Amino acid sequence: MTSIVIPTCDRPAALRRCVSTLLSNLAVYGRSPRILVADGSVTRNSPVDNRDVAASLNEEYSAGVALIGHDEGERLISELVSAGLEEGVVKFALGGIPDLRIGCFGANRNFLLLMTSGENFVSVDDDTEISFASGSQFRRGSAAEDSVKHEDLDPFLQVRVYHDRQSLQQSVEFGPLDFIGAHESILGARVAEFCPPFGQPAIAARTTDSPAESGRVVLTFSGLAGDCGWGTPSQYLFLSKKSLEGLTSSDEMYLESITSRDLVQLTTALTLSQRTDYLMATAFAADNRSMLPPFIPVGRGEDSVFGRVVQNTQHDVWFGHLPQAIFHGPVGRRRFARGEIIRSAATTDLASLMCATVEQATVKQDVVEQFPTRGRDIPGSLRELGRSLSAFGAMSINAFQEYIRECRTRLSQRRLAFLEGRLGSAGGLAPSYVADLKTYIARLREGDRREEAGIPAEILYGREIDDALYWTRKVIATYGELLSAWPDIVEVAQGCSTRLVEESHV
Repeated sequence: MTSIVIPTCDRPAALRRCVSTLLSNLAVYGRSPRILVADGSVTRNSPVDNRDVAASLNEEYSAGVALIGHDEGERLISELVSAGLEEGVVKFALGGIPDLRIGCFGANRNFLLLMTSGENFVSVDDDTEISFASGSQFRRGSAAEDSVKHEDLDPFLQVRVYHDRQSLQQSVEFGPLDFIGAHESILGARVAEFCPPFGQPAIAARTTDSPAESGRVVLTFSGLAGDCGWGTPSQYLFLSKKSLEGLTSSDEMYLESITSRDLVQLTTALTLSQRTDYLMATAFAADNRSMLPPFIPVGRGEDSVFGRVVQNTQHDVWFGHLPQAIFHGPVGRRRFARGEIIRSAATTDLASLMCATVEQATVKQDVVEQFPTRGRDIPGSLRELGRSLSAFGAMSINAFQEYIRECRTRLSQRRLAFLEGRLGSAGGLAPSYVADLKTYIARLREGDRREEAGIPAEILYGREIDDALYWTRKVIATYGELLSAWPDIVEVAQGCSTRLVEESHV
């Protein structure tokens, strides 16, 4: 593991805490990777403050923290365009679409992907602290029970909710961990190494019939302890029955819990999965030696889309979930509002629409066009998927609106099937939870009938329907163009990334 990367944006205090605890951890375990901070700050003072943070920590720890900011990004864009790459696509990859006003978090991550091309890296968000809770604290059965194979990851993803940050920190035991070593021990390994009798037992959640022995672990994830990182509390309605036991034991407990963002979510044993439902990029490691795809540069949930593209452009890819949770503590108090658990039912978000579109494009490649090399030739797979997404740009607005309405219906049908099944076995659960299930189901159906069905809520906000449809179509088509161009972008960036990093040392 040669690099640790940290995307940051307008949070100098959080960045200081993250990097200082990281440097202390590396010193304890004798690790000396390079540390790259990509600064996507947009406020006036944050870039200067972040540079001061990096300089002071370099002096205090005799470290080599490189801060890559706006100037370095502009130089990379200039070099990529000078090499003949399409300017609009390059600026989308590394700058998103600022006029959309929905955030460009994935653009910052794309810069770091290019700076680490050809190597393994660990990524942590700037509001994490390098301190860990072990999954053994939350195991309800025996280790043997947690180590059997299972077709679904969900029963093994433990979620425990706390009233607030203070009660979580008082109840959960945090301790040290060789953070890099934990990820390094499984990243890039063949799945057979972790299946008895080849090595440590693991839970395998599978989505293909390919032999596990042929699979390789491409991404590894730490669990989270602290802020959930969710965009909506509706996630509480979809928890596994095991995680629901404490949450729905009474109305009082349920109503108090669903406004909290403070929880622990992790697997209680090393878990290998082909599922991408639970991917969160707050703390993860990646094998970038055989080319990872770009993150979608606009909107939240960029990690969900990234995982779905990885799954559909690489052959027999597996994801590793570590049984340790990193502390995730954004500065300031955060809570969900009462009633917010229902709000998202009638709407669609960009990440869900993108994941559905990637899945649909992949089915078309396999079944209709008989694309036989999907996943084995990664650049070719990215280009093929990119061409499928780019085709949306040629659609009429009416045809595109019908398409995203169909996507919305498919998504809601899956959720309805789950929630109606849950409602049928809801005996003994808190009445308020059952009432929210019924209301959410009704709102799902209502959302399917709306004129704006399928349009991402974050793009629709403040816009007329026709304008929102235009921007939604543009985002999907331009992300397709980026996927097609990404192999060329990576190749050109490899020639200048080292120099940019050297120039960025504070």
